[in-house]
Amino acid sequence: MKSLQKIMLRRRSVAVGLAGLCLAVGLTAAVGAAFAQNAQKTPVSIRFSWKLKGEFAPLYVALDKGYFAAENIDIRLGEGSSSQTALGAIVQNQDQAAWVPGVYAVQAISNGLPVKVVGLYNAAAPNILISRANNPITKPEDLVGKTLGHSVGDVGTTFLAVTCRKNKIDCASIKKVTLAAQARVPSLVNGQVDAISVYTSNDVPILEEKFGAQAFAHLDLPKYGQRVMGAALIVSDAYIAQNPDVVAGLVRAIGKGFKDTMDDPRAAAQIMLKHWQTPLSLDIVTKQVKALNAAVETPPGKPIGWVDPQAVEDTLDALHEAGEIKGRKPTKDYLDNEVGFRPSRS
Repeated sequence: MKSLQKIMLRRRSVAVGLAGLCLAVGLTAAVGAAFAQNAQKTPVSIRFSWKLKGEFAPLYVALDKGYFAAENIDIRLGEGSSSQTALGAIVQNQDQAAWVPGVYAVQAISNGLPVKVVGLYNAAAPNILISRANNPITKPEDLVGKTLGHSVGDVGTTFLAVTCRKNKIDCASIKKVTLAAQARVPSLVNGQVDAISVYTSNDVPILEEKFGAQAFAHLDLPKYGQRVMGAALIVSDAYIAQNPDVVAGLVRAIGKGFKDTMDDPRAAAQIMLKHWQTPLSLDIVTKQVKALNAAVETPPGKPIGWVDPQAVEDTLDALHEAGEIKGRKPTKDYLDNEVGFRPSRS
């Protein structure tokens, strides 16, 4: 009897050992398959021009819905400190792409930086001048005799000369006061300046939530001719040459993210808030997303993100008139639609 028990115990030990071995082999295979799958994905880092904002929602929608992964891209989205820093990082290959207002990319390319605009989502940056309702500025002629708060990088005040020329306004009659970025809103609210430049896709919903929508008047700058490129995807010339299929995948994924964002802004805002620690409410972020969507311009028959050469020309005109560039290159030197919108090989 004891011999029989020993035999049975040995058989059980062998069975357990075999089961454990099969489980280990199975786990190893699963881990190996997962590793192989991840290894096939190309790591890509997109650097933003600034801290997280609601207007970055389409990229997080593309991330959450797996659009980057479907293009075999392991995406990383990172905050930035300025457009110039983000552009410099892609030239040095610290990041593979930058998400910045296109006007700064066009300026940098004019000055010799080897990068291209491969996706353009706001042909005209959604920039306005905001003023107090009791001293409203709603059309260009209202600017005469007014004082504008200006900070480094303010699109609306930097390119004021374009607005003046196109609307036959004497810019000499408008005073610009240089302010620190954080001092602009208090200076407007306290009446120290008559207007400041803000983005509808970022600042306006926040200000209106705090002070009330009726507290401010708006001057829509793109409507009156001040058209400089806004949200854009920028990649270095070297990365385009070495990784054209990856660039095409980035553009396709972001285009899908934009489409979903435009179809359901509130759902896009909810996705954005999953990745963003902010005191802003869902309603405010939804308004930011809607303002971004309202500024999307796609030429007829072209996909979302197509870089319109006319937008580049308008931006170059504005930069030249404002004295921000000394020379300009041929339009083709600023953009690349061929690589960004090539068909998928999958």
